[in-house]
Amino acid sequence: MRMIKLTMALCTLVFLMAACDDGKQSFDETVTVVPTNPQGSVGGVVFDAATDSPLSNVDVMLIVGSHTQVTTTDGTGVFTFNNVPATGNVVLLYEAGGYLSARGAATFSESEGGSTYENPTATAAPIWMVQTGHTLSVRLIDKMGRPLPQVELTLRMAPSWFVLNGTWIDGVGEFHTNANTNNLGLAEFRNLPIPGQLGDSSFNTAQIYIPDVDVDGDGYADYTSTTKYIDIRYNSGTIETITLNDEIANNLTVSGSTNPYFFTTYTQYPGAFDPGETIYVSFNRPPSEEDLTVTLYENKETNPLSWPILPSLNGNLLEFDLPDDVTPGEKYFIHVYAHTADNGSIYEKSVPVFIKADAELAIVGITKNDPLVAGSPITIVFNQYVGTGDPFTTYLTGTNGVIFMNWDYDATGATGDYPGEHGYYTTNIPFAIDEITPAWVPGYSNGSLGFSKKWVMSNYNAPTAPSVGTIVNLDFDKTVDQSYRIKSPDGNLAPNLTANLP
Repeated sequence: MRMIKLTMALCTLVFLMAACDDGKQSFDETVTVVPTNPQGSVGGVVFDAATDSPLSNVDVMLIVGSHTQVTTTDGTGVFTFNNVPATGNVVLLYEAGGYLSARGAATFSESEGGSTYENPTATAAPIWMVQTGHTLSVRLIDKMGRPLPQVELTLRMAPSWFVLNGTWIDGVGEFHTNANTNNLGLAEFRNLPIPGQLGDSSFNTAQIYIPDVDVDGDGYADYTSTTKYIDIRYNSGTIETITLNDEIANNLTVSGSTNPYFFTTYTQYPGAFDPGETIYVSFNRPPSEEDLTVTLYENKETNPLSWPILPSLNGNLLEFDLPDDVTPGEKYFIHVYAHTADNGSIYEKSVPVFIKADAELAIVGITKNDPLVAGSPITIVFNQYVGTGDPFTTYLTGTNGVIFMNWDYDATGATGDYPGEHGYYTTNIPFAIDEITPAWVPGYSNGSLGFSKKWVMSNYNAPTAPSVGTIVNLDFDKTVDQSYRIKSPDGNLAPNLTANLP
């Protein structure tokens, strides 16, 4: 755009006021003038990235909005477009036989000062086109040396062209192409960039991507996807062999479930289920319906009851309903047995399932193991399962203890001035899970879960002993380390509770 300065004489008529001044008044005003249809020229130069020489006979297409033009470079690699709409950005596409395609741009700039906006020009940054003609042959085999046919391989190399950026020549874009292996496991990539263009380090390495490979055609991958890097400078006339060794384990496994114990041995807060609720289990491949069983076991150490549950199988997805008469606040074990259609893989596992409680957490029992011994361990039983959810954090003491009593622990005549005495900020009385994992549950290997109805306080050696009726305060919210907070399987913080020593 160009700016012009105008000077005018103005006589202003003011309504109901004095007549026009007979003097002259001048002013400066800036006016923007936009050309109605500016036309300009675009030019540039193209080089050969292999020889660094000007490249002639390159087809160059110019695109400005809906306007297109085509020309070719001359013997000096130069190209020029005339009568180009000078409306801003210009896109340039470069094509030449035996070279990778390239792309560039140019921009018309506004003229400076007060000069007329005529014949604007835009110059594209010099382009170096990448010469092709190299061939790479690869053979894909499994770990036994057998060819792997009909596998689509993807080859990537970078860059696709070079462009002058200030005083640097930068590589731009990425070249990629595909090739399928034949019955002999052979794939051939043709018209690849020739190694060593614009320096010895350019176009020396081909990146070959191999997808998941299903050898036996059962619809499930036997080898996981991988990427191989091949130096193409030294393989002229030879075949590069790629051996797949990263086998995918085709064991029947669980990839997801509404009960996380089915696919992991540790989960901090696994949740709890309502009676009659549906549990879903997703396998990595469809199991066979033959001999598929789901069994529910009671949580008893001896002579537990068990009863079958009718499962439903839809491809990879197994689902079954919990019985309506399971006890709220209890824990059960669910045993699942399944195998693949060819019996090549068996899945067998028992996992705990917590049933949602229908009452607030409460202490339903507190017993001293030996009433005649002052420091005898004391067992506290809750009406539902609580814990840290961490199988490695089942013993709380020190600043992570929760036991406080209205008891003169240190015999000073005051209560609340020593660890373990109610009101003090910490405790040295250990509080630990005391529950045996049933050994009879088939396929059960989770071990401790970090949840229990039965907890024991012990080792509270002190100058004085708590008497009958001493109030035990379980202050769950005083735990310093947040990972040691006592919660339900749903992750809800247990409320503070009290009970009287027997």
